[in-house]
Parts: sequence; structure tokens; C-alpha cells
Amino acid sequence: MSQGKGPRSGNSPLFPIALCFLLISSYVFTHSTALMTLNLADTDDYMRLHQVVNWVQGAGWYDFHVDRLNPPEGVFLHWSRLPDLPVAATIELLSPILGGQLAIVTAVVIVPSALLLMTALLLWFGCREFDNAETAAIASIYLMLCIPVLAKLYPGKLDHHGWQLMLMMALWVYLILACRQHWKLRYGMAVGVLMALSLWVGLETLPIILVLFCFLVMHWVTGTRGVGKFSLLTAGCFALMLSMLLPLHRSPAEVWQSSCDNLAINWVFSAWLGGAYLLFLYAIGQKLERIAPRLIAACAGGLICLFILLSIYPSCLLEGPYGQLSPQLQQEFLSQIREVKGALYYLKTDPAVFVLFLGFPLLVLVAHLFVRTTPNKDLAHQVTLVLLLSTLVLSFWQMRCAIFACLFAIPLGARLTHAQRQLTQSANRTTISLVWLIMLSPSLMCDLCLPTNSQA
Repeated sequence: MSQGKGPRSGNSPLFPIALCFLLISSYVFTHSTALMTLNLADTDDYMRLHQVVNWVQGAGWYDFHVDRLNPPEGVFLHWSRLPDLPVAATIELLSPILGGQLAIVTAVVIVPSALLLMTALLLWFGCREFDNAETAAIASIYLMLCIPVLAKLYPGKLDHHGWQLMLMMALWVYLILACRQHWKLRYGMAVGVLMALSLWVGLETLPIILVLFCFLVMHWVTGTRGVGKFSLLTAGCFALMLSMLLPLHRSPAEVWQSSCDNLAINWVFSAWLGGAYLLFLYAIGQKLERIAPRLIAACAGGLICLFILLSIYPSCLLEGPYGQLSPQLQQEFLSQIREVKGALYYLKTDPAVFVLFLGFPLLVLVAHLFVRTTPNKDLAHQVTLVLLLSTLVLSFWQMRCAIFACLFAIPLGARLTHAQRQLTQSANRTTISLVWLIMLSPSLMCDLCLPTNSQA
């Protein structure tokens, strides 16, 4: 439960705000030339900016055609408009005052900075509920040292990964609040809406969402009070929100077309099917009181849902998100995208990048084998640990999931660091040393691996 909410230095949102201000100011000062000339860090940032400028200059809401790629035919992007909205709004608002070019530069700085600030505030608030104010302060410092996360939130970063980090942090906060406050239904509604918004931005968080629903189902199996109704409401809001977002993402001519790598009708159908599955579990929950029958019902219902999806949309499940691409495009295009390669690829070819992205999460996970900071039945700790474990495993499939592992490792690492105060009174010096290593590891990984970060 939350503790230590007295008047301490870290018990104020001004602390993460000040840290963000210092970080953003120093970055803008040292990279002012690159920002003023729009020398952005990644091709995705250029494509996002090009997409926004085209929209501001008169392109339609559904017009994602980029003429400069693969000329003369061009390329049709399937990106979400959500990350475009604040950038376009800033440009439109400031252009009459600053002029078009300076308004674009201002948007490129302000929007990612706002995402960093929101992520930092959400992390601080969530860690205060997760443990206490001192842990929240430590987590804020960790965030400022975590290069894999910051690399997606620096001024000039316009791709969708910063949005995913912010949305996943908000999702974690509402899950912590739900665990602490006996699964209040309003938090389930918020979780469902955030899940849908995240999938609108990009499908890379879909496995994380599936893991969270599995976590909720397992607690229904074990009879955790209130989780059944919470899960049902979450799934209902998730499916309803996806249904509302679908016509915003795809034009009327495409809304009924399925797609594996972006929001489409097949994923909306899957969400409603999952909602029907949880409704089935909730309905039979009153009749099944023992764990074994509940587990059998949950597994049977899950297998039926899987069979239905395989029967209707087999390609996305059997061939993966890139199954609709031609073999030649998969070989020539995807082989050049480093973020879709697994962690083992980096371990073999560039160990420094492997350590930079996965060093801190792995150390936090290993530390939990030796340090016990919370009772076994702490649901907030359980869900955070599940998120860390799942994203670590997913990183061995695609390295871009490692940024989420780093994000979810921060609250657990901060709690472990705070626990060292009690451990220093014991004789277990090995454990104490390990906890302090956890505290120092983000900055240690930066010092060791920062020169190779731009290649990741």
C-alpha cells in the first residue's frame, strides 16, 4: 500500500517536472542547430513530419500517400492520425505568429517534450501508489537515466513509439489503482480505452494486452474478488472503443478489409469475441467455485475463441504481422529494419546494444530472486512483474519491445533500491550490493553503451 506521503522532497509532482525541464533544456541547447534545421534522428521521424505537413497543407484525413517513397507510384502508409494531431495543431496555431518553418520546429520540440513530461508524471504518480513517495522520486531519476526510453521521447522524436510509452505508462497506473482499490470499475473503463488507443497507434502492444487479459483471467480462475466484473467491463470498453476508432483509421472503402499489421476489422472482431469469452466466464463464475472447474472452463473457452479466429482470419495468426507482404519485400525490406530483429541477433552482432536495452530489466528481474520487497499477494507487484516478464520475452522476438521492458523495470528497480535502507541493517552484503547495482545500472549502461545507441 502507499506509504510515506509526508512532506518529503520527492513527494511532489514538481520533482519530475524539474527533472524533465533540466533534461529538455540541456538537450535543446546542445542540439539547437540540428533542431532548427530539422535534422531529425530517424527516417520514421521524417516520414511522420512529412505526413503531418501534407495534412496541414490540405491532404485529406485518410490520405497517407507518400510520393517520395518508391516513385513514381509512391507508398501508402497505414499509420495512425493520433500522433499527428498535436503536431498539426501546434503548426496551425503558431504559423500565423512564427511563420511556417519556425512553427514546425516548435512543434517538433514541444510535442515530444510534452510526451516525456506526461510519462514522467504518470510514472511518479503510479510509483507513489505502487510503493511510496521515495520510490516515486527514485523512479523519476531512473527515467532520466534510461536511454532506451528517453531515445523515444527526446525533442525531435515524432514517431509513434513515444505515444506507446506514454499510453503503456497510463495503462500501468490505472492497473495499479485497480489493484489497490479492489478493482473499481471506473479503472476498468480507463484500461479498456487506453488499450484501444494503443492499438490505434500501433499493433506492437497487442501481445502486452493479451498478457494482461490472461492475467485477469487467471485471477478469475483463482477467485480474486471483483476481477470478473472488472475484466468484463475492460473488454467491453476495449471492443467498443476499437469499433469507434476503426472508421477514424480506415476510409469507408477500406473499413471492412482485414489487415495484419494495423487496426482493421479483424482485430475489432477479435476484441468483441474476447468480450463474449469474458462474459461467458462471468456468467458461469457464480456456479463454479473451485479452481479446477474454472481453469477447465477458461481453457476450453479460450480454445474455442482461438479456433474461431483461425477459421475466419488464419493468415494473421499463422503467418504473423508481415504475412501479407510478399516474400521478396520481407527479405529485402524487413531485413534492413533493426528494431524487428530479436535480442539474440544483437547479442551475437552487437552485445553493447543488447546490454544497453536489456541490461537494466534483466538485473531487476534477477534481483527479485534474492530480494523480497512485498508480500506474495500484492496484486500491484504481480501485474508489474508480469508486464516486465512478458516484455522481456517479447524482446527476444522483436527488440523494439525492449523499451517497454525498460519502462516496466523502472518501478520495480526503484522499489528494490528503496528497500536497501532496510537491508543495510542485515548481514546479507551480497544482496545489498546487488540492490545498489540495480540503482546504478541505468547510468552504468549509458556510460558503457551510449556510443552505439544511434545504430539500434
